[in-house]
Amino acid sequence: MINWLKKHWEVISYLIFGVLTTLLNIVLYALFNRLFGYTAANSWGNVLDNILCILFAYATNRAFVFRSKTRGRAMAKEFGAFVTCRLGTMLLDTAIMLVLGNLLAAQVSVPMADVGLPQLAMHSAVETAGAQDASWLKTACAAWYSARLSPKGEGWVFRP
Repeated sequence: MINWLKKHWEVISYLIFGVLTTLLNIVLYALFNRLFGYTAANSWGNVLDNILCILFAYATNRAFVFRSKTRGRAMAKEFGAFVTCRLGTMLLDTAIMLVLGNLLAAQVSVPMADVGLPQLAMHSAVETAGAQDASWLKTACAAWYSARLSPKGEGWVFRP
């Protein structure tokens, strides 16, 4: 078992510190959201969060995963290569948070009411009903239950 751990240490530790970096990202996002609000957490807070996570990932990968001993220019080159790779994911993450996060979750421009449907509990009120939907549902139900359905061929005919 110890030989297996030694043989696969780099992969195992990379996964462990990857999970820790992800947890740090989540905690920092929640903290920025709590302290500065949703819009800030999805814009500059997300960038700062990513920068801190990149630094954490570099430090932990350098020390524990790859056990790098480089110094001086070699260390600067190593750091530059690591950060360059991570900047791409930061830009993608920031774009997603700015576009989808703000657009889909916080910027809904219609009044809504949560109608409390237990079968849709995992969905937001945005996907469930708008404020006008209750009166439209009442009208639709009244029309449906006052109508007559008559068989015709293979189907039914709706007669108000």
